Amino acid sequence: MRVWWRVKSLDGKEVVVYRCLGYMARFFSDSKRSELFLVIIIVVLAAFLRLVWLEGVPAGWHHDEAVKAIMSSEVLEGKQRPIFFSAYTGREPLYIYLAAGIMGLVGEERSILALRLTSALVGIATVGATYLLVRELFGRKVALVAAALLALSLWHLIASRNGYRAVSQPLLEAVSVYLLWRATRTQALWQYALGGLALGAVAYTYTASRAFPLLLGPFAIWWLVTHGLPQRRIRNGLAISIFLALLSVVPLAFYFLGHPQDFSARMGQVSVFNPGMSQGQPLRQLADSLAKGLGMFTQRGDPLWRFNLAGRPVFVGALAIFFYLGLIVALKRAWKRDSASILVLLWVGVMLLPALFSAEAMPSFQRAIGIMPAIYVLPALALVATVSWLEKRWPVRFGKGYVSWLLVLVVLAADGGRTWYDFFEVRGHSVQAGIETQEDVVAQARFLEKEAIQNSAQLLVSSQYYHHPVLAQLAPHVYPRLKFFDGRQSIVFSPQAVEDSWYVFPFSAMPAELGFYLPSDSLVEKPLFSDGRVKYAAYRLSPRQVQAQVEQILGQPDYKPISVDLGGKVDLLAYELEARANQGDKLPITLVWRAKEEDESRDYVFFSHLIDLSGDMWGQADDSSFPTAEWRAGDIVVGRYDLSIRKDAPPGKYRVEVGAYDRATLERLAAVDLGRTAISLGEVKVAASNPVNVQEIVCPLVAQWGDGIRLLGYNLHLDQRPGVVRQGSPQKGLAGVTLYWQAENQPQKDYTVFVQLLDAAGRLVSQDDSMPDRGGFPTSWWEKKEIVKDDHEIALPQTLVPGDYRLIVGFYVLETGQRLTLDNGSDYLTFTSLTITPKGEIEGGTCPRSP
Repeated sequence: MRVWWRVKSLDGKEVVVYRCLGYMARFFSDSKRSELFLVIIIVVLAAFLRLVWLEGVPAGWHHDEAVKAIMSSEVLEGKQRPIFFSAYTGREPLYIYLAAGIMGLVGEERSILALRLTSALVGIATVGATYLLVRELFGRKVALVAAALLALSLWHLIASRNGYRAVSQPLLEAVSVYLLWRATRTQALWQYALGGLALGAVAYTYTASRAFPLLLGPFAIWWLVTHGLPQRRIRNGLAISIFLALLSVVPLAFYFLGHPQDFSARMGQVSVFNPGMSQGQPLRQLADSLAKGLGMFTQRGDPLWRFNLAGRPVFVGALAIFFYLGLIVALKRAWKRDSASILVLLWVGVMLLPALFSAEAMPSFQRAIGIMPAIYVLPALALVATVSWLEKRWPVRFGKGYVSWLLVLVVLAADGGRTWYDFFEVRGHSVQAGIETQEDVVAQARFLEKEAIQNSAQLLVSSQYYHHPVLAQLAPHVYPRLKFFDGRQSIVFSPQAVEDSWYVFPFSAMPAELGFYLPSDSLVEKPLFSDGRVKYAAYRLSPRQVQAQVEQILGQPDYKPISVDLGGKVDLLAYELEARANQGDKLPITLVWRAKEEDESRDYVFFSHLIDLSGDMWGQADDSSFPTAEWRAGDIVVGRYDLSIRKDAPPGKYRVEVGAYDRATLERLAAVDLGRTAISLGEVKVAASNPVNVQEIVCPLVAQWGDGIRLLGYNLHLDQRPGVVRQGSPQKGLAGVTLYWQAENQPQKDYTVFVQLLDAAGRLVSQDDSMPDRGGFPTSWWEKKEIVKDDHEIALPQTLVPGDYRLIVGFYVLETGQRLTLDNGSDYLTFTSLTITPKGEIEGGTCPRSP
């Protein structure tokens, strides 16, 4: 064999190169043997990436994954074996039954490994199925490259190492299309039958699989239009496939007919047409989702660390270029009516729809997973086309194919190296990834299972989810003893307990001021994330320490004592209320209360409302961070309730009311001896989130009253109902006045503002008296330098006689009638004048100069 390049060397390296190439040439001259060898290499590589350090990387285990593990455990134990799992907004069953089988085989029912092993095996099988499918569609070269790309894909690697059912969808899609496509070539009825069963099984994988029929239907129509009616044997085979596919879906279809809410619950939650997700603008949301969805390939990918290295697109580096080149190649082949290319393009377009119609965390890799493995065909087509072009362009240099295929090898090696680095180095050591995958809860569960199992102490765990599934799976021996609360909002003390109290707080449910609630000398363990944040904190308090903490908290000078019995269920003991908050912000409220009895049949929710002087509500908070089922008589709870204030709440004075109600009946607990269902804690000020813009003042007019009150100007609006009173109009209506006040210093009293219309003789014609903002913003609540808008309406009676009139403004104390004087000694200010002509026309209202 002749060598097609030579390396001049003095140490014999030329001979080594010659022999290696000779061995390779002889090996690959047998195409079947070389193909099998390469397929084995690709599958082994895929298996290595998906199995190495499987249980420990990633270190976290999201609660959605733990839910699958719980369901699989119940299937294995025979507790439930439904056709559809309705819990947690619905779960298709195939993956759960597969995981149950793996649990039974490996005996790891209560570990992370069994679920991840299920995903890994499914992922490895998907790589093999992709090779078989693409080989059937485009030949062995494209198939080898596409399978290698999928094996090295970060997107598919993460899906294969997580515990989500979506990973099963591309496997069943690939198997079904492969069998059906091959059956049309071989006309083997058994392949039609298996293809139909696999096609029906797709519906049992993941919610997004419901779009799959939209792919096969249009493709079948296109085939009939362009190729005509197929042969009779093919028609019979396809009929068998369709019949078996429909037959296999019948059980699931009957279930959805009886439970239609389970069919649409999750889709409705995340849909762009859900007003809560689209803010009432579904078309705008759809356009945004479309832009993000199309940009996921080379611009910006899934933002969630659970499914991606946050923001990383599907293709990076050279593969991004080959993706677009492959898209061009596929479009050119489709233009020439190449069936395989049309199928792949339809596959990508149709199976992207579930993601495009989603408004949550876009672009969503999870909901777009149905485009696998078709999406990896595109860069594979481009790479193979590039090799062919090189070999045709320079047949001497690239004639043997070794150097040209080195290009493919380099691209694959670069992609594989990037995937390894991104997954095991960047994502594997990312604190944010650990937080999103709930690494802190995994550590919390393992601590409880190891440290707390051997004692009889009371176990209080903070958790963002009641009965957290991760704790149920990873701490099964102590789980029945756990007492749940959400430490971000509530801390529970049990002074009646005679045993020690263990508290374990994960990062995801840790209060901001943990040191205030628990003594530092009770700290048992506090491991950290790599950036210094606390992963979880464990405390152990003796009964005496618990009692001391309760006394210390109740003795806080900022806590105001209160004694209210709510329906014989709860005693309110103390509260803390912030005096001020801004529009659109949260007003923190702290309640200290005691549970009077156990009542697992009810679910009580604490509420806090922000009420104005008219009784309208401008903010609220509802909280059940310490579920009623966990209450024990004597438990004392320090609860923080962040009341959300509406952005359009007018600045001013409000009162805060609290209480509790039954979630099921909405019936409130009435205060014993008071007869009220809402307890007023006091008054608070809501300040403007943005200062009043003085540029909106039409008529600047500066005047200074006593007690630090200054007028900056006013706006005058003359109108009638309906329509605006214009010059020359004989009709009369209202004079709307907006006054702009500023507090030079905080006023000491609450003054009433009077705006009066006087005739030429100084007689009162019409007036409007009220505290600023109709009583909603008393002057004593003004802050230094704060600007306040104050609206008044002065009626312009139809009986007004022609003549001159003036509008005046001033302040007085309501209880005494004493007026507040200006700096010039006057007790009112004339700020504009009006004239009623003999024809009844209104003239004037111009802006005067400052006095």
